[in-house]
Amino acid sequence: MYCKIVNGKLVLPPHNDGNQINVHCDPEWLAAHGFIDMSIAEINAAKGEWAEAHPDRHDWQDKVKFIAAVKSLVPDEEFAKITADPAMLKDAVVGLALFATDAAPGGMIDLADKRVAQFLALSGLTVEQVKEAMK
Repeated sequence: MYCKIVNGKLVLPPHNDGNQINVHCDPEWLAAHGFIDMSIAEINAAKGEWAEAHPDRHDWQDKVKFIAAVKSLVPDEEFAKITADPAMLKDAVVGLALFATDAAPGGMIDLADKRVAQFLALSGLTVEQVKEAMK
């Protein structure tokens, strides 16, 4: 996760800077503005009390494990039903964008993001069910 610690506080990069959009995805812009790619452990070490005070802000999990868990929980017939319904397919495609976002730490998905729960609901799943299947 690209961030920096300023005056003891965790600072995340903005999405836009003036006329430049998606700067949070531009490694050169991030480096020029002092943002570095930090692991959750590094963030905790740099600002442990912030992470401890906000445990519910994020729930970063491995995307590969997440996808495998969803595949194991959703029967093939359900996938066929989703792809046959244009509205559900559109929602599923939007949900898949969660897996490709550059905003997340490498290979991770934030299960606390409300869009994840919405995506899972297409198949009648909950975040809790998927987390259990990821164990």
